[in-house]
Amino acid sequence: MTQVAGNSSLDLQSGEVRQIEMSYQPVQPAGFAYLWQQTRTSLPLVAGDAFAVTLATTLSYAVGGNLLGWSFWFTVAFLSLATVFGLRLLGLYPAIGMHPAYEMKRIVTVITVICSCLLFASLEREFVQHRSWWTVMVLWLIWSVLAPTIRSICRSLFQRFDWWTQPVIFLGSGPLFQKLSREFERHRSHGLRPIGFFHDTRQQWFGEAVDEAGLLGDVNEAAEYARRNHIFWAVVLEEGMAEDENPDPANYASIPHRLFQRTAADAVPSIWDELFYLDRTSFIHQTDKLLLPQNLWVKRSMDLMATALLVVATAPIVLSIAVILKLTSRGPVFYRSARIGADGKRFAMTKFRTMRRDADAYLSRYFERHPERRAEWDKEQKLKNDPRVTWIGKFLRRTSLDELPQIYDVLLGKMSLVGPRPMLLDEPELYGPHFQSFCRMLPGMTGLWQVSGRNRISHDQRTMLVSYYVQNWSPWLDLYLLAKTFKVVITGDGAY
Repeated sequence: MTQVAGNSSLDLQSGEVRQIEMSYQPVQPAGFAYLWQQTRTSLPLVAGDAFAVTLATTLSYAVGGNLLGWSFWFTVAFLSLATVFGLRLLGLYPAIGMHPAYEMKRIVTVITVICSCLLFASLEREFVQHRSWWTVMVLWLIWSVLAPTIRSICRSLFQRFDWWTQPVIFLGSGPLFQKLSREFERHRSHGLRPIGFFHDTRQQWFGEAVDEAGLLGDVNEAAEYARRNHIFWAVVLEEGMAEDENPDPANYASIPHRLFQRTAADAVPSIWDELFYLDRTSFIHQTDKLLLPQNLWVKRSMDLMATALLVVATAPIVLSIAVILKLTSRGPVFYRSARIGADGKRFAMTKFRTMRRDADAYLSRYFERHPERRAEWDKEQKLKNDPRVTWIGKFLRRTSLDELPQIYDVLLGKMSLVGPRPMLLDEPELYGPHFQSFCRMLPGMTGLWQVSGRNRISHDQRTMLVSYYVQNWSPWLDLYLLAKTFKVVITGDGAY
C-alpha cells in the first residue's frame, strides 16, 4: 500500500502533516519481453514484404528496364526500406487483428505513395531517356498484387508456430471461452493464440456451471498471471462477469492490449480505439499506451529535448523575474510546494513565489474576517481573488510565467512537460477513483486541465480529465496539448 502524506493547504509550509492512506499498486510497463514478442511476430512479415519488393523489382526491370538508372540491388534496398518505414507508420507490424481488406488497403496506399514519388522523379529531363515512368507503372501494378498476396501466405505459413503467434487470455465465462477460443484457433493467422480463461467466481451465485477445461483461475488472478507469463493480450467478456458490476480494471491493469465486446461500455471515452476482426466477429481493441516501453522512451526523449531548448531560451526571462521578485517583495524568489506525483510519491515542485511571505497566516486571518469565502476554498481549493497574491504574482499567474522553474523539475525527472496537474497533499480523497489514474504517470507542467478552461472548470471536472488523459495518452496527444498551451498562455484563458 502506498502511503501518501497530506496536509491542509493552509499549513502546507508549517510542517503539520496529517497522514492519508490511499491504496495504489504500481503498474509496470511491459518492458523488453513485449518488444521481443512484437519483433518475433513482425519479422516474417518484414521478410515477406522485402521479398515482394525483390520479386516486383525483378519483373518490372525485365519489362521496363532500369529505374532512374539505379542498379537492381540499390533499387531493392531503397524500396524495401521505404516500404517497411511506411507500413510501420500505418501500424502493419504486426497488424494483429486487422481485417485483411483493411490491411490490403494500407499496403497499396504505401505502394502508391512510393511509386508516385518515383513517377514524378522519372519525369525529370535527365531520367526520361531511361523510360523510368514505364518501369514505375509496371512496378506499381505488379507490386500491388504481390505484396498483399505474399503477406497472406506468410501469415498462413507461420500461424502454426507458437513463437510467431501471441498468447491471449480470456476474462469471462467458460462457455463463451470455449466458443471464442475455437474461433481464435481457426484464425491464428490474425496473430493470437488462446491460452485459457479466468472465471469470475461470483457467477456461481447465479447458477452457472463452470467448465474447467481451460480454466486458469479466478479473474482477480489474471493480471498477475499475465505479468509472470509475459501475456500482453486479454479478451474481456462482460457476459462472464457478475451482473451487478462491470469488469474491474485492476484485473487487466498490467495487460497492454484489451479486446472488449462491441457492446462494452466504458465510462471514459477513448480516442484511440480500434476494431479487432475475427472472421465475422469484431471487438473493440483498446491499447494501454502507458504500458508500451517505446512510447515511454519517446515521451521522456521529448521532455529532455524540449526542456533543454527551453532552459536556454528562457534563461533571460527567468533571471529578470528573479530580480524583480527580489526587489519588490520580501521573501525567497522560488516557492517549493509539496505535491504528489507518480506512484503516489511526494516531491517538491518549484515555482516562482507569487504570494506574501506570511501567506498561510494571512489567509487564516482573512477567513476570520470573510467566513463566506471559506466555502469557495473548501470546494475548489482556490480563491478567484486570492488576497495573498502580490501584484507581480498576479501578472505571473495570469501569464503562467510563475511555472517556468518547473522546467528544471522536468529535467530532473520529477515532472513531465505534459501530464496531470500536480496534486496537493490533501487532494487524494477528492480525486476518488481517479487517484489511481493520476498515479500512473508523472504530473505535467501543462495538460488537459490547463488548456480546458483551467480555473473556470470545477474540481470534479478536473479529476475526470485525469482519467481521460491517462486512458487516451499518446505522443500525438502530447504534441496537440503543447501546441494548444501556447494559445492559452498568450490569451491567459482561465487564469487567475
